Amino acid sequence: MRIPSLFASLTLLSLLASCQAPGRNVRPWMDDPRLRDWQHLNSAKAEMALHRQDPQMQEFKGCGTMFVWSHSLEGGPGWEYLRISYTYKNTSEQKHDWIRVWCEVLDPAGRIVNRGEDLLIEPMGYAHAPGDVWSDVIKVPTRGAHLQKGWSWRIGCRPVRMKVLPPVRD
Repeated sequence: MRIPSLFASLTLLSLLASCQAPGRNVRPWMDDPRLRDWQHLNSAKAEMALHRQDPQMQEFKGCGTMFVWSHSLEGGPGWEYLRISYTYKNTSEQKHDWIRVWCEVLDPAGRIVNRGEDLLIEPMGYAHAPGDVWSDVIKVPTRGAHLQKGWSWRIGCRPVRMKVLPPVRD
């Protein structure tokens, strides 16, 4: 009966001794730079979620209204991007052929780090009439701006006139 308790004691003692071996890193994955990158990204995501104020509404004179339903920092280390869900509504009195929606990622000094654009084109070539609504998602890589305190973003829109090409003559 003493042999099992002796065996258990020796096993426990050997495990404790191996964990306390000098110069041996028990958790080498803790020093992995990729883990630190994920930790920085997760803290930036948490910071953004803490200060998020959704939904947002912005009026652009002569173009329409942008409703930002949600925005978040997504992706992984090296391919982080800002994801914005928005709705455009033509609140102007005019028809617009196309609408260019843009989003800019800004560094703390207000300089543009990256810019993404969407071109809203009605199917069948119709113009965006007053009251028309369009919802979409725009994704813009942050190029490391999210790692700096005070980075920001802005969204906007403007109408685009469709250029009609002259007919081809034989």
